[in-house]
Amino acid sequence: MSKTKLDSLADYEWVVSLNRSSLKVIGVWPVKEDKRERLSPKFRAAVSLTIFIFCLIPCIFDLIKQCDSVVMIVNNFAYSVPLTITIMKFSVVLNKKEVLSPLVDMIAEDWAKSKPDIERNVMIRRARVGRTINVTGFIMGMFTILLIILLPRFGISIQFVKNGTDPKDVLPLPSYFFYDVHKTPLFEILYVTQTFGVILIINCYLGIDNLVGLLVLHISGQLKNLRVRLANIKESETFNYVLTAIVERHIRLISAIDVIESTFTLLLLLLLLYCGLITCIYGLLIITIFLEEKQISMVRAAFFASVIINAFVQMCLYCIAGQLLLSEAEGIFDAAYECGWTSLDPRKSKSLIFLMIRANKPIYITAGKILPMTMPTLCNVRCFLSALNYSFFLHLCEFLFLKLKPFQILKISFSYMSFLLTKMQ
Repeated sequence: MSKTKLDSLADYEWVVSLNRSSLKVIGVWPVKEDKRERLSPKFRAAVSLTIFIFCLIPCIFDLIKQCDSVVMIVNNFAYSVPLTITIMKFSVVLNKKEVLSPLVDMIAEDWAKSKPDIERNVMIRRARVGRTINVTGFIMGMFTILLIILLPRFGISIQFVKNGTDPKDVLPLPSYFFYDVHKTPLFEILYVTQTFGVILIINCYLGIDNLVGLLVLHISGQLKNLRVRLANIKESETFNYVLTAIVERHIRLISAIDVIESTFTLLLLLLLLYCGLITCIYGLLIITIFLEEKQISMVRAAFFASVIINAFVQMCLYCIAGQLLLSEAEGIFDAAYECGWTSLDPRKSKSLIFLMIRANKPIYITAGKILPMTMPTLCNVRCFLSALNYSFFLHLCEFLFLKLKPFQILKISFSYMSFLLTKMQ
């Protein structure tokens, strides 16, 4: 194997190793498995899903039991809502493994190909951004594990517990069982099981988001390389051959974006709703605590802040990724227009015109086929015209049919927070 081939393999391993390891643990890394290895990923996926459900069901029972207390409901939502979204993410990627597998294979092929240094540098820069986000996300995940699992063993709980309850007797997740779970060794078994479940949940939640980032950043880098090739096509001696390769590559990248869009569009819509819900319920909780003159520990406040920041930053990153795709796709049109096509042979110019027509169509990922995940979507702050006493159904209809922007979701969240506080008083 040549040195260049070894370098390309090392680059590919550096790009995907962390994300691959996190998703292989739960059996959803989207690659074609050998027949002898198919049982192992399916077994890991089945075990992971079982643990997720085992953690979710007691949370739902606890939510039903605590329905008379706003503080306890909000406390439960902080765990049950992300857990539910994690199960949805897991189910989608598990069912779409065969669809996503060609995209991962495409990444491997692109890194294995011999390429100019300028194209490799573009790919390295995009991969470095993705890896930085990946590592940062897992560091925040470890911080969350520290808050949820380790601190209660030292008598510091981030959950709201009833008066007289020892924090050491609280499980990592808010749970209700139909029997006494505080007896030894049942409590220890449940604690270890939920601890393992929390680690898997955080790994799945972050790993799937990082998979989307890996795919989007790689495709955006390939679009940028395609733009550079197109800008220099006039100087090429084999114009038709180069243009054919560019068109085929462009079509393949568009198909890859369509796969990402169809796979993750509903999950992105859930993310926007989750961001609005978290803002509403945590804002309500914080204001309720101040109104009732309750004290809140710094550890609990740090946990609240981390959840809100995580949801908002996650939404911002998806919008930035979508904007990056859109900008690079538009760059194909600009490169074709600025390559001096007017001075080319008419037959060559005609071929470029067809490419410009296709490249002029916007390419982006959307949330629920409704909202394009772009920076204008994130930054557009329209006037919120709905009254505070509108029902949630009417607001949801406005969101679905009038295409409200993500910041408007935050406005709705604050409006409901005000409405709920009025009802409580």
